[in-house]
Amino acid sequence: MANNADKNVMDSAAAPVIEDASLPEMPLAGDIAREIMETGAGAPSPGPRGAEMPEPAPSSEADEESASYGDEEPGSYGDMEGPAAACAPPGDYTEAYLRLAIDVDDGELTLVDAAVIDGPVVFSDLTGQMAYDAVVHGRRVAADAFDDLAVRHSFLSPDSPETGHGVGQTSHYQFVARVPRSEVTLDELADLEVTLMRPPSTRALAENEAAAPGLPLEDAAAAAGSEQPEIVGRLHGIDLEQLGGSAAEAVRSRLR
Repeated sequence: MANNADKNVMDSAAAPVIEDASLPEMPLAGDIAREIMETGAGAPSPGPRGAEMPEPAPSSEADEESASYGDEEPGSYGDMEGPAAACAPPGDYTEAYLRLAIDVDDGELTLVDAAVIDGPVVFSDLTGQMAYDAVVHGRRVAADAFDDLAVRHSFLSPDSPETGHGVGQTSHYQFVARVPRSEVTLDELADLEVTLMRPPSTRALAENEAAAPGLPLEDAAAAAGSEQPEIVGRLHGIDLEQLGGSAAEAVRSRLR
């Protein structure tokens, strides 16, 4: 009587068992791995390296949670220890910019966060419903435009869709101003003025800036003979002491 256990022992020399003898044999796992090693087929493509995090968009949600940009300074690696510190970049690049998070409450501007970010800063073409400029001793060092942050949109109500899309106004919101590090020194922060404004048209600022480059946008409008922009509010100087010790020191260490 044959031993049933012998029937379950696979014969390594036997041909592969397939359902349909007319079909080709399945390739062995070793053959697949060898083909991938030789041709690279099936290997995952590497993702992009060195991609920068996008700059956060200005926010119209101004509450206790959104008013804080966190205690950690982006781009700062001074608090890292152990293996993480060895892998961190040095954090002292040729191009960098000063990022200022500013709260607007009924036309009153208040600095809520500041940090020096590594990398170049790219401004828009100054075509927007709202804009800011940063000026030191009458010299414009930065300017940018964006949508009107005081306009708040709401979704259709599922209970009463006939009311349509809601559009309202708010007097409390935040925006981010950016100034190239090469354009401002640590000693000049107290004289740095940031003005938030609404231009008379979406193209007025761009046309005025081209006519009078380097001037504050108000003066550029006067030089171009166009209508003055509406001034929403102005921050008279940057006081790092408002941010607390660690944040202030992080900015001071990165400015000249």
